[in-house]
Parts: sequence; structure tokens; C-alpha cells
Amino acid sequence: MQHCCAGASEVRALRRLATTIGIATLLAMAGHTGEFLAVLLAGGMHADETVFEAPLHLISASVTVPAILVAILLVIAATITARIVARGKPLRAALNRGIRSAHRWTSLGFAGSIPLLLLFEDNATITAIPIAALVVMLLTGLQMSIRHYLTRWRRSRSRPQADGSAPELATEATQSAQLSSTS
Repeated sequence: MQHCCAGASEVRALRRLATTIGIATLLAMAGHTGEFLAVLLAGGMHADETVFEAPLHLISASVTVPAILVAILLVIAATITARIVARGKPLRAALNRGIRSAHRWTSLGFAGSIPLLLLFEDNATITAIPIAALVVMLLTGLQMSIRHYLTRWRRSRSRPQADGSAPELATEATQSAQLSSTS
């Protein structure tokens, strides 16, 4: 089914992504400013390498690098979301398909990284590849598992009863009414 325009949930998702991208970019700019100040305080262009061990530079760098990476990942997510919305496909179904695909390809990458780990076990970078893949597979696997049970729960709550009426929530009033009708 083709939609002529984006629904409210898709627009909200894009707005949230844009806001988060803005926040991550501001954090990255603040971190860069801190790094710049650390270099200026250490002598500017003539500062030696000890500037990288200064507390101001270390704190600033610990904010800058993750903020830049988060901003880049969010721009990718916003681009994917905008393309899905432009095609007129339901966002939830497209994201489910994307998460399943990411989980599948990450597991293949993880399987491929095991021989590298065995060959180069002293290299810290090679050791980090399977760990990063495991984290991605953990997050996507949990999302798929939780979504499965949430969908089953929602379907069971939305099924009509035998008499065709909508399901009711079991409140004290309905429970007491059922008890009085059986007695």
C-alpha cells in the first residue's frame, strides 16, 4: 500500500533524530574547543607532545570522539529513515527488516573475524573486532526478541472475544460483575 505522505510517527522519528544529531554536534564542538584551549595553554603551535596528556585535553577528547561517532551514526539513521518514508513504506516494517539484516551480516562478520583473532591474538585491534560484533549482535538480537514477544502480547490483547466484542481489561468492576453473574 502506497502512502502519499509521511505519517506522524515517521515525522516524529525524523525530528528526534535531527534533535539528537544537533546535540551530538554541539558536544563535539565543545570537545574540540576544549582540545583547542588545551593546546593554546600549552604553547600553541609550539606545544610538545605532553599536551595530549593534559587533563583538559583528555577530558575534551573523551567527549569529542564519541560525539562525532554518534553524530555520524545518527546522520546515517536519519538518511535511511528519510529514504524509507520517501518510498512510502511503513517505517516499523522497514526498520524490522533492516535490524534483521544488520544482525545477519554482523554474525557473518563475527564468524569471519574468529580466524583473524586466532592468527593475530596479540593485536588489540583484531581482538576488539569480535567484541564489537558481539555487542551489535546482542543489541539487535534483544530488539528482535523483545519485539517478537511484544507483538504476540499486542495481538492477544486486540483479538475480539467469542461474541465479537472488543476485549476488556480485567478491572475490579468487571471481575465483581462476573462473580455476581455466576452466583
